[in-house]
Amino acid sequence: MTTDHGATDLLRRLDRLPFTRVQFGLLNVIGVGAIFESIDILALSVLLPVLSKHFGLTSADAGLLASASLLGMAVGAVIAGVLADRLGRRRIIMYALGAFSLFTMIAAFSPTWGFLFVMRTLAGIGLGAEAAVLPTYLSEFVPGRARGKYVGTLSGYLALGGFPTPLLAYAIVTPFADGWRYFLFVLGLPVFLLLWWRRRLPESPRWLLEHGRASEAEAVVSDLERRVEQRLGTPLPPVPAGKPVGRPQPADPPLQAFRRLWSGRLARRTAVVWVAIFAIQFCNWGFSSWAPSLLVSQGVEINRSLLLTAIVQAGAVPGYFISAMLSDRISRPKLVAMWMALTAMCGFAMASWHSPMSTVIFGCAVIGANGAAIGAIYTYVPEQYPTSLRGTGFGSANAFGRIGAILAPIIIGFTVNGLGAAGVFALLATVIAVGVIVLVAFGTRTNNQTLEQLSDELVASPRSQPVSRNAE
Repeated sequence: MTTDHGATDLLRRLDRLPFTRVQFGLLNVIGVGAIFESIDILALSVLLPVLSKHFGLTSADAGLLASASLLGMAVGAVIAGVLADRLGRRRIIMYALGAFSLFTMIAAFSPTWGFLFVMRTLAGIGLGAEAAVLPTYLSEFVPGRARGKYVGTLSGYLALGGFPTPLLAYAIVTPFADGWRYFLFVLGLPVFLLLWWRRRLPESPRWLLEHGRASEAEAVVSDLERRVEQRLGTPLPPVPAGKPVGRPQPADPPLQAFRRLWSGRLARRTAVVWVAIFAIQFCNWGFSSWAPSLLVSQGVEINRSLLLTAIVQAGAVPGYFISAMLSDRISRPKLVAMWMALTAMCGFAMASWHSPMSTVIFGCAVIGANGAAIGAIYTYVPEQYPTSLRGTGFGSANAFGRIGAILAPIIIGFTVNGLGAAGVFALLATVIAVGVIVLVAFGTRTNNQTLEQLSDELVASPRSQPVSRNAE
């Protein structure tokens, strides 16, 4: 194997940087986009009753419209993952955000529900593209010793957008005849400001090195070193020693990249994360889409159910951040499995009590535990793949999770009348149990290891080169 001592030194310089406001400033710029992602994901669930009345939708039409954003996100995740490996992380993040904002604002002027469906799908492609690249991008800036906390905190921004969504709908939609149009326009407008804020985002040094652009990677790392040292007011710690990394490997063509996901040792990693993320998203969307209806069935008026749903969604806020704090202390497969199991237990408790208050209390617990699982899995998935395949790997897993999100409301809608609340939660718990078993039995421990160390363990194909084994 040929090695690259310059790349080795550069990555060690990056990984030894102390955490300051410089790194968290990068996290904040990225995280604000995740807030809008969360608002958009939940928007249709709170707007659907209004849209059904406005356009005279049948149940089938309403179900199709509700799935538009998720369908777009699944497509966007796959496309963006491949393009991020070939064209760069930063470029895809910027283009994706612009597409989401543009099509969301156009959707506000929809003359028919068919036009709205198309615009929501296109906005979903942009949103799914961004969501698929953000964790990959951030994971490539931080060392293994703190990657769980750093990337997991990104998922916490999802919660910050989740619980205000019903409140925004209540404030903007209910007072006006065309309030849903104002809601969509307001949702898309601030994102253009975020594009301006993100204009100075650096490209991932790991991606630049992988594509032979060492001088640009050097410039990014040197700028980070300068800013961190300036923030600390003291000299930076010395660069640790370690084995050199392998020579850069260009990204595969798309079809070959997908084949690599299912070859050699990568096949096991891919299967594990696909099963886990499918189970988590199936439960998340199964519960989120059903909770407002459950409250209404218990005699809660629709307007009040929106307020109670907001309280339930607020349960995700502590879940995400607690998970981020624990992510570097507990083996990540076990941590994800723990949160998934807790989700199932809280769900059974919720199904066993029959009052609006118990639904809200246990609903908060379900959303919190499931949010914690999402935060941990979003850290875990990018760690499974080498830099040349990381975008494709995470994007594909994210898209498969979206399929679970699409299927859950459909399956629950067909079965809830026959199974009842307990039966629905039994279904969700069964899906979760499969994910827990797979994670515990076959998951790979990733804590406190560099991305290069984790890639070194793979023999996925003749092109899979070992990289660094330097300890942090």
